[in-house]
Amino acid sequence: MAAVYGKSTLEIRRELHRAPELSGAEVRTSDKMAELLSKIPGMEVHRGVGIHGVVGIKRYGKGNALGFRAELDALPVLEENELKYRSKNKGVSHTCGHDGHMTMVLDLVERLETSDTNFGTVVVFFQSAEETGQGAREMVNALKSQSDWPELKACFALHNIPGREKGLEG
Repeated sequence: MAAVYGKSTLEIRRELHRAPELSGAEVRTSDKMAELLSKIPGMEVHRGVGIHGVVGIKRYGKGNALGFRAELDALPVLEENELKYRSKNKGVSHTCGHDGHMTMVLDLVERLETSDTNFGTVVVFFQSAEETGQGAREMVNALKSQSDWPELKACFALHNIPGREKGLEG
C-alpha cells in the first residue's frame, strides 16, 4: 500500500533502518517523521517536542483521543549482517527495533486514512532519546505545557524483548 506516503511502509522501514541516529541526535529521523505525517490531510505536525520529538494530531470526529508512541533513536552497535538495507552509519544500528516501531505507527495512521474512520482523535508521538531515558522525561515535560492538545483517554507503546516468549508478562 503506497496511497498515503507515496511508498510502502516496508520501503519506509528500510530507509529508516539504513540511516539510524543515536539518542538526542535524531535530526534526520525526526525530519522524516514530520515529512511523512505532513502528507496526511488535516494532520497537525509539531516538531521539537522534547529534544527532537515529533507529535502528530489528527481529529477524525467526536470521541476520545488515543495516543500511540514510537521511538526515534538507535543504539551504538555495529550491525553485522548482509542485508541490502543495513545501516550506513558505522557503529550505529536499529538493533533495538525502533525502525519497526516507527513504521508500525505510520502504518496505523495510513490504515486510518484509508478507512472510513470518522470518530475520535489520534495522537502519534515519535520520541527522541528513548534508549537513554532522557527523551521520555523531556517529552512529558513538553506535553504538560500544551494545554490546547487533546487529553488522551489512553496511550499505547511497545518494545521488543528478543528471546522472550510471545505474549503478555504474567
